[in-house]
Amino acid sequence: MVEQKNVVITYETLYEILRREKSREQLQQLDPSFFDDVITYLAEKQNTYDSSLKKTDMFSIAERDALAQQLANIRKILKELYERRERKLLDIALNKSRTSSSLVDTANMLPQEQTFFDETLTLLSAYREKVLHNVSAGRRPDVIVASTAVVQSKRTKHVQFLHDVDQIVGEEMELYGPFTRDDEAELPPILADILIDKGSAKEVEGQ
Repeated sequence: MVEQKNVVITYETLYEILRREKSREQLQQLDPSFFDDVITYLAEKQNTYDSSLKKTDMFSIAERDALAQQLANIRKILKELYERRERKLLDIALNKSRTSSSLVDTANMLPQEQTFFDETLTLLSAYREKVLHNVSAGRRPDVIVASTAVVQSKRTKHVQFLHDVDQIVGEEMELYGPFTRDDEAELPPILADILIDKGSAKEVEGQ
């Protein structure tokens, strides 16, 4: 019978995992259940913090403040750990894309990291083929470039006004309008949503 491994996540073990990841060039080994274990640990800490909110004595208030700081520190450690490992995964993918080397050690990748690596490598290799190889052969890059109009449209919403609306001031003090009923316009999403919520306009799909 295979012995079950009991993974214990604590603040100290997380700090040590980060220290090891920072001090070594290679991607370090983590238990496959690392993310699940961290989620469980965070939930326990959050539950303890939530319970402390019901207490008002000085000791409990001090304990609550310490828990809040520890939760913030834990999330800071997790962010730095993720970004350290992310950089290593990107470096491995870049190297494999550039050299087509088959000598890539993926043993220490978590399942989610393996997926990230595979998808990143596929993207890098595809663009290397479409751009570098084509240009080197005297052909245009085989990449569709989005026009400025298409990119800009993603930052706006197309609305139709349901009744007259006076001139509107945007977040950057830019002016829009005035508008009359049935007018259509491209507006920043936040501004459009306000008008839609007030019943002053409706979003026009397919624009």
